[in-house]
Amino acid sequence: MRNMNKVVESVKAITNAQGSALDGTVYSHPSYGQARFSRISGDRGKLYGSKIDSSNTVELTISTSKCSQSLGRDWYHDQDEIVRVNFTQTQFAELLTNLNSSSVPCTIGYREALGTIEFAEMPRELEYIKKEIETKKNEQKEKLYLLQTEANELLTKAGTLKKVEKDRLVKITQSIVSLSSSSLPFYAESAAETIEQATQEAKAEIEAFNLHAVTALGLKALEDVDLVKRLLEKK
Repeated sequence: MRNMNKVVESVKAITNAQGSALDGTVYSHPSYGQARFSRISGDRGKLYGSKIDSSNTVELTISTSKCSQSLGRDWYHDQDEIVRVNFTQTQFAELLTNLNSSSVPCTIGYREALGTIEFAEMPRELEYIKKEIETKKNEQKEKLYLLQTEANELLTKAGTLKKVEKDRLVKITQSIVSLSSSSLPFYAESAAETIEQATQEAKAEIEAFNLHAVTALGLKALEDVDLVKRLLEKK
C-alpha cells in the first residue's frame, strides 16, 4: 500500500571530531540520497521483462546520503541502501533514450523494507503463446466437429430441406470459415513477433558487450604504454 504521508523535517546537523569517518559538520535529511549505475558481468539468467538470458546487466543502486563539510568543501557519503534494480542492456538503453514515455521493466534485487529479493521467473512469452495456440486449437477442433455433425445431419436428412434449414446451413458454413481465420493466425503472428523481438534483444546485448570490451581495451591501452606500442606495431 502506498504511503501518502508527507515528511516535513528540518536538516539535522552534527559536528564530529576531526579524523572520524564523517568529520566536520555532517548534514542529513530524509530527502538526501545518492544513486549509482554499475555494470555487472557474468550470467544473471533472465531478468523481468526480458526475453533472453543476460550475461551483462546494468545495476542502479539508490541509498540515503549524508554530507560532511570539511576541509573547505562538501563530501557526500552514501549510507543505507534503499533499493537496487537491474536492467538488461536493451532496457537500460530504452530507459535513457525514451524520456517522458512509458516506464521500462526492471528487476528489483533489494528493497529496504524486504531485504534481498530472489528473482522468480514467470512463464516465458513464447511458452505462453504455445499453450494458448494448443488451447485454441482444441477449442476450435471441438466447435468444428459439432458444426460438421450438425451440417451432416441436415444434408443427410430425408426429403427437401426447408428454408430455415438452408439458412442454418449457410450460418454453419459462415461459422466454419470464421473459426478457421479467427484467433490462431493472431497467435501465430504474436509468436513470430516474440521471436523477432528476442533476436533483436540478443543482438543488442552482443553489441553492448562488444562495445564494453573495446572500450575497456582502449582504456587499458591508455594506461599501458607497452600495450600501445604492440598494437601500433601490428598495423
